Amino acid sequence: MKNWNVRKVVVAREDMPEHHRLVRSLSWPHLVALGVGAIVGTGILTLIGVGAAKAGPSVILSFAIAGLICACAALAYAEMATMIPASGSAYTYTYAVMGELLAWMVGWALVLEYALGASAVAVGWSNHLVGALADSGVQFPALISNADGLMAKVALAFGSTATPDLLAAAQNGGFINVPAIVVVLAVTALLIKGTTESAMVNAVLVVVKLIALTAFMVLTLPAIKASNFHPFTPTGFGNLTSGTGYVGAAASIFFAYVGFDAVSTAAEETKNPQRNVPIGGKDGKTGQTFMKTVIAPALRARALHVDGWFSTNILGNRDGLALEDPGSLKSKLNTKGSVLDDILGYPVEDHIVDIRYYKPRGDNKEAWDNIDLVGFLGQKMQIKVNFLCRDSILAAPLVIEIARVLDLARQRGEGGIQEQLGLFFKAPMTPAGKREEHSFPVQERVLLDWLAA
Repeated sequence: MKNWNVRKVVVAREDMPEHHRLVRSLSWPHLVALGVGAIVGTGILTLIGVGAAKAGPSVILSFAIAGLICACAALAYAEMATMIPASGSAYTYTYAVMGELLAWMVGWALVLEYALGASAVAVGWSNHLVGALADSGVQFPALISNADGLMAKVALAFGSTATPDLLAAAQNGGFINVPAIVVVLAVTALLIKGTTESAMVNAVLVVVKLIALTAFMVLTLPAIKASNFHPFTPTGFGNLTSGTGYVGAAASIFFAYVGFDAVSTAAEETKNPQRNVPIGGKDGKTGQTFMKTVIAPALRARALHVDGWFSTNILGNRDGLALEDPGSLKSKLNTKGSVLDDILGYPVEDHIVDIRYYKPRGDNKEAWDNIDLVGFLGQKMQIKVNFLCRDSILAAPLVIEIARVLDLARQRGEGGIQEQLGLFFKAPMTPAGKREEHSFPVQERVLLDWLAA
């Protein structure tokens, strides 16, 4: 439990060993189909009956409420996927921001979410299949086409009220849903086959479902009867505990809207994430690296050659504890080293970065920099910088500015790589074939020009 609040340092794909990288095999149509497929399948075709039983005609409001809440969640996922472009969805985001304990809880919540969603879809498919067979004159045995009897007996054994419906289910219901199991096994086999194959099958199914829904609406709209909508809210507003009313129905159907979760999880497997998923960069530029991007351009402008740059950091927060992991530390050191070399235009042979976790510092971060210079006629000089700051205070305005720039880019309809965000990151993203720019004055000019455009 000593590491319950340790935050995960997300390592960029290019810094991972080859065998740890996911294969980029999905394009943007696959991502769209993944999201739409998850929503349309369970929410419309399977759970609409459950919602209607709780809310009556006002199930329309239930879908509107669930959709509004999902839109807010989807925006949050989109922003997190931009800042943390890695697989893992809410688990990875929580691990990176809140620590290991909460990430563990969120991870199991995701397992429960997907288990419930998958089981609802499988049972729905089973019911449709059994119904289609019955219409064709083939009677599938109730004993193996549903688990209503088993669930009813369990409920009665645990003291549930013996209602007529419950007693009828216990007497006539089945004990295992074989068609649902077959559907789950078939989908599992498809996933094992490969991501590309499963995404293609999903895309085909999505097209079929959308055509079926469109045809249904066209055929049924002329037959709508206003009398069926009265009373519109037979069970009222409802509440969070009763599970009835259009609010209770919204809670029942909300879990089906996991499309945004599926898309953010699959982002690392996209062929061209720079286009399909907006990315600004990695590792926010706050303390010591920020100072380097300001000082190094000035040294270069005055023709002062950097012979060596020794940097020491002590951190008492969760970032420092996370950097005790060798892999995370290596990624951090590589990022810091490339920034300095790029600005100066030559590799600094003795660029040493030492990062230590020192618990008494708490959220404070202290850094010492010793810069050895060679000037005109080989004259040696030295600059020393001592920087004591509070990490969270430096990071807070950085996050706000990134959000503001992303929002403005969205309003302008701009997607893909946002070069103007390079000002805020140690490792800014750039289009293929274009070098990264780390000099703070140059990055600032790029951002100002973009804002003025």
